[in-house]
Amino acid sequence: MRIPRMLRKWCGIPFTDSQGDGAAALLLIAVAVILVFHFTPPAQGLRAASDAEESTGSVAVVLDGGSMADGVYFLAPGTTRRVFGERIGVPVEAWRHGSCPDRALATGTSVLWKGPGSGEAPHFGPLDAARCLALGLPIDINSSKDWELALVPGIGPKTAERIVRFREKRGRIRHLGELKGVRGIKEKRLEALRRYLAVLPDEHP
Repeated sequence: MRIPRMLRKWCGIPFTDSQGDGAAALLLIAVAVILVFHFTPPAQGLRAASDAEESTGSVAVVLDGGSMADGVYFLAPGTTRRVFGERIGVPVEAWRHGSCPDRALATGTSVLWKGPGSGEAPHFGPLDAARCLALGLPIDINSSKDWELALVPGIGPKTAERIVRFREKRGRIRHLGELKGVRGIKEKRLEALRRYLAVLPDEHP
């Protein structure tokens, strides 16, 4: 076998035939492991929605509150609060009048829930802009304040103020393409901003 001979030559170690065969086997196993890790793509865990997912209405929500289910969730379009509650273990009796369990969730929703032992229904609200951006989630172009818009890469304080004034004149921005009416935002710049901004429903979240 040539490999044991090569090992003797490279390492200068007087392997016996059996030792050389064992070393050769270990070498082949090590090479195989390296190749597997190099050519196998990493496992996909929780991640921010891609442009394609956003375009199909993917819903991203963040659950906080100290329960075992805390984390970021990407849900099917139209997923209601009740359905999400079933997924994380909210008891049926925890829902109260006014919690609107049948309302569909919107992306960028913050869900605060202390767990089944609390006996409380989850509390739903908008996720703050800084955390949305840190998680790779878009912020609402219509409800975000100027200082929140200024956190977006490519939007400084001046452009953020222009966006707010532009929004106030129109009453509401219905699609991101309208931002080309803001001074300083052209097609190329708008395309770079699309990953950070979204037009969310009026009743969000």
